[in-house]
Amino acid sequence: YAYSNPAMLINLFETAAKQQPEKEKLPRFVVISSGALYDSVQVMPLKEDSRIANGSPYVISKITNEQYSDYYRKKGFETVVIRPFNHTGRGQQGPFLIPELTEQVIAAGEHGTITVGNLDTRRDYSDVRDVVRAYADIALAPTVGSPLFNICSGKAYSGKEILRLIEKAVFGGDGHVTVKVDPSRLRPND
Repeated sequence: YAYSNPAMLINLFETAAKQQPEKEKLPRFVVISSGALYDSVQVMPLKEDSRIANGSPYVISKITNEQYSDYYRKKGFETVVIRPFNHTGRGQQGPFLIPELTEQVIAAGEHGTITVGNLDTRRDYSDVRDVVRAYADIALAPTVGSPLFNICSGKAYSGKEILRLIEKAVFGGDGHVTVKVDPSRLRPND
């Protein structure tokens, strides 16, 4: 999948360039990158100019997309890169943390056991509707003041805090499930 990201983006830019009459302005491209690009070992909160790190093939593909966006900006396209952080909402399924924890808590029942990775890590979560609204606002704005935007809530929650919120929603209080850590679910970059 990671190798497809740059190929798809190049295809879109090249197709748009061929379809655009010579005297018309080239269109704005809103390129969705990822907040996962940022090196997690640095001062928080993260800003658009915070240090990035190539921690996975997915991240490398997103970095490559950002570099292609810069290249095509120099060729006359207006490109805006958006780095969304974690977002969640209705219909999202596992393996994303919130739906996976919710499914496990419901399946385990009160005083049951769930299996998790590292719940000490902190993530910024937004409602997917807010993220999509930000995409649309940036895409449709008459002018855009920056070629790069982070889309996030500005508040980080640990997996433990998320679990407590889920327990409260499902059972009406905290501490209703037992947590078992599965080493195979631990990520090296957490």
